[in-house]
Amino acid sequence: MSQLVIRDAQRPALRAVSLQTFRERMVEHLFAFSPQHCAGIGEAAVQEVVALGIERSAQHGFSQRGPVRLYLEMMLLMGSHFDTDPQLPLPMADLLRDRDKAAQLDRADRLHGELLRHMRQALGRANRHARAAIDRLRTMSSSALELRDEHLERDVLRVFGQVYPERFALAGPAALALLVARARALAAAESLDLRRGTALTGLLMFELGHRCFEDPLYPWLARALLETRGQDPVARTEHLEAKAKTYLALIARRLERGVR
Repeated sequence: MSQLVIRDAQRPALRAVSLQTFRERMVEHLFAFSPQHCAGIGEAAVQEVVALGIERSAQHGFSQRGPVRLYLEMMLLMGSHFDTDPQLPLPMADLLRDRDKAAQLDRADRLHGELLRHMRQALGRANRHARAAIDRLRTMSSSALELRDEHLERDVLRVFGQVYPERFALAGPAALALLVARARALAAAESLDLRRGTALTGLLMFELGHRCFEDPLYPWLARALLETRGQDPVARTEHLEAKAKTYLALIARRLERGVR
């Protein structure tokens, strides 16, 4: 029997095939991990999430199947850009940075433990905290909020605490102030009503992650802004709010059924 010889020129092609196979398996895994969400955004978006996750996890020293899979799961749970989110708990941030002090499997195991701890605190038993927060968001109208130009950041932080006190306590006002500043800049850049738009985009970042408007997990956000391009700020804000409430209704049904 002749011996198989792999020439040096063939190795890049073989690595490419292996990476493609890994990507396909991770797409399948995410559909199994969060079937409702993945079905809603479609396979092309999930492929984009996987490609982004492989790239981002490599920057944190994760290259093995298990740690990369965990990283992708964290993206589904906390937003694709969770690693740079000011809301990220400090123990998780430290573990992501600590790539020189521990083997990646051990680090991923500890990261998983911190994730479970955080999710228990944020979601509550049987998703009680999360369900209550979603219910508050669904019944809230940005037009009824008490938002003053001279105290906008402080007023939006107050709303955060009212909507989801458990998450507010976990993140802390200093981290969330960074979120509000980002929301205010986005509201101005997208020609939304400044006060209502800051509160609305801030609440979405609070719930979905600080870069949710550019996250392939939430393509409906970019579409909502595109659909009213050129309209007046109030109309654009109200359209985005309506789309957000439609999405929040879907989340509420998932939480009630205990599925992702």
